[in-house]
Amino acid sequence: MSTHAELIAGRQLIFQYFTNQFIFSIALCICAEQTFIEASAQRDKFAELFANALVAYIESSIRKSVAQAIVQLSAANESEQLYQIIINHHLRM
Repeated sequence: MSTHAELIAGRQLIFQYFTNQFIFSIALCICAEQTFIEASAQRDKFAELFANALVAYIESSIRKSVAQAIVQLSAANESEQLYQIIINHHLRM
């Protein structure tokens, strides 16, 4: 039988897991969007440009802002909120 503290710890782990998944997914979307802008005329360089965008994202100031926005998500209309996070956090290199 689980204690109350164990249940709370389990819920926190689950919350952190999904938060990390959202952060990862949004980072990929932001980097992909930047790569498509950069690589629109250079299909053969997509992998290289995506890697550059990922490095830029990791080093950017928007990474922290994205994480904060994800933590503040509400259950209502979550997909629309995720979309707004992506379009409001452009990576420009």
